[in-house]
Amino acid sequence: MEKKKINNEIELMQGFQKGDKKSFELIFQIFYPALCLYALKITGDQFSAEDIAEESFVKIWQRHANFSHIKVLKSYLYTTVRNASINWSKQNKKQQQFFNKEYSDYKKPIQTKLENLIEVETFRELYCAIENLSPQCKKIITMLFIEGKRTKQVAKELQLSHSHVSTQRKRGLVLLRKIIPLLFCILIAIY
Repeated sequence: MEKKKINNEIELMQGFQKGDKKSFELIFQIFYPALCLYALKITGDQFSAEDIAEESFVKIWQRHANFSHIKVLKSYLYTTVRNASINWSKQNKKQQQFFNKEYSDYKKPIQTKLENLIEVETFRELYCAIENLSPQCKKIITMLFIEGKRTKQVAKELQLSHSHVSTQRKRGLVLLRKIIPLLFCILIAIY
């Protein structure tokens, strides 16, 4: 599987089971952002969340021959991250108690595990869908919606006309709606 594109989950998992580094890198790209977000929601600490997510990948790589299905791998990753995040939270309970006491006015309502998983998976699906856009459309959508930049700012940075950026934005949203129609319903409900 050297440099060729991995076409489906079966091929991806076969490569991963055999210890193919390209397959591992692709799995990392697919799940790492979502696992970081999941750990962050439990720990409240960005650096610890990233460490926990990275450690979960070390664990699956050590056991790569044991995973034959993406669903099993995904379940293992989320369970590993959840358990490590809970352990981290218990060890840092005093710090969190201080934070909760000092910043209680700013706390969001506590979400259930299921709500956290749904939110994390929704964002993972969105990022995967954005990856399937054309390079320029992907860049514009990312700058507008993920980085939060204005259309004028994106046009200036990319040295494009305002109307071109607007057209690419509309095309990108149409394509995303086709790829993940349910996601838009969920995002509208969340935000």
